[in-house]
Amino acid sequence: MLLNQPQPEAVMSAVDVAGRHSRVELFSDAVFAVAITLLVLDLRVPDVAGSLTAALADRWPAFAAFAISFVTVGCIWVNHSKVFASVQRVDTVLLFLNLALLMCVVLVPFGTSLMASYVTKADTQSHIAAAIFSAIMFLMGVVFNVLYRRATPAGATAAHRGSKKVSTLSFAVGPAANGLGIGLAFINPVAVLILFAGVAVYYLAQELIST
Repeated sequence: MLLNQPQPEAVMSAVDVAGRHSRVELFSDAVFAVAITLLVLDLRVPDVAGSLTAALADRWPAFAAFAISFVTVGCIWVNHSKVFASVQRVDTVLLFLNLALLMCVVLVPFGTSLMASYVTKADTQSHIAAAIFSAIMFLMGVVFNVLYRRATPAGATAAHRGSKKVSTLSFAVGPAANGLGIGLAFINPVAVLILFAGVAVYYLAQELIST
């Protein structure tokens, strides 16, 4: 019977892995929570003497940028949780990849604020703002894809590898569209919002269908 009992070293190793796994998830969740909360800071109450409806309508870029960024960051968080639920080993490379992803996530409120403030300007400022916003989204998508590949167990089953292939193709849609958005930013900044709204709806639908 004693031979079937787990060895102390094995038990301690499992505890260490679980502890590191838990720390990564807790830290990541805190960063996601702060970043997604900061998005609402651009939704300011207008101080007008005339029509409140007209004043709110004039601020449509802020509402659009907020909704797109909120859904995008939310979908990244959902998939981040799924990825780390299947992680078997948290190594240094994975930790730094996770930090790189979180760096991109905390930049999203900055890019969102730029987009909301300048997207309707009739000069080059709108193009620059849209390009920066697109670049942040593009970088976040690329880093997440690299993290996903690193986190997938090397000894995955055939079913898991098939699932990974489908997920990889799905996750590639974001970076591809975001990369397109960088170029589109210098043609029509408003079209960038429309493009990213479509991507956000796509990922939201993917999550709802997969549940």
